[in-house]
Amino acid sequence: MFRTFLTIFRRWHYSLLALVVAWATYSLVMWLPNLGVIMTVWKSNVSSWGDRLAIMWHLYGALFTNFTWLTGGYVVLLSVLFGIQIALLAYYIQSRRVTSQRLWQLEFTSIGALVAGSLGIGCAACGSLVLTSLLATFGGAALVALLPLQGAEFGVLGVVLLTYTCVRLLQAIAAPNVCPTK
Repeated sequence: MFRTFLTIFRRWHYSLLALVVAWATYSLVMWLPNLGVIMTVWKSNVSSWGDRLAIMWHLYGALFTNFTWLTGGYVVLLSVLFGIQIALLAYYIQSRRVTSQRLWQLEFTSIGALVAGSLGIGCAACGSLVLTSLLATFGGAALVALLPLQGAEFGVLGVVLLTYTCVRLLQAIAAPNVCPTK
């Protein structure tokens, strides 16, 4: 399985795809909580283009100030694993003729992992960003406080599910293209 991983990521375009998707995912996680600030800065006539880009760049530092070591760790892991998973999926689709039903089976766990992981994203001050917003709609925000990690369990679950999906995808890629003989 590790040999298959190395074979795929020795090709520069799959490595580049993984990096771009990981960076985009990480950027989304860092910028989404600050969307109001970003929109205000970009609409302002006072700030220069350099200032606007500097604000965007400095928001990446929120990983070290707004997250605990656990939540910051799984934000980075979710981003990297999602990039790897998308690159593996692109390789799998390109190397084999994949039916839509098989593709759905492979992506179902990945989508679930990304959703579970994004539910737990948040900082120590505001708690789980997405999960508390969703639960507050239904009056259940206090339930997150009862969990041992205050919602970070969903991020850990997302990392576990994405890792499982990557392993299963690597197994599917390494499997022969023909049916086994009896």
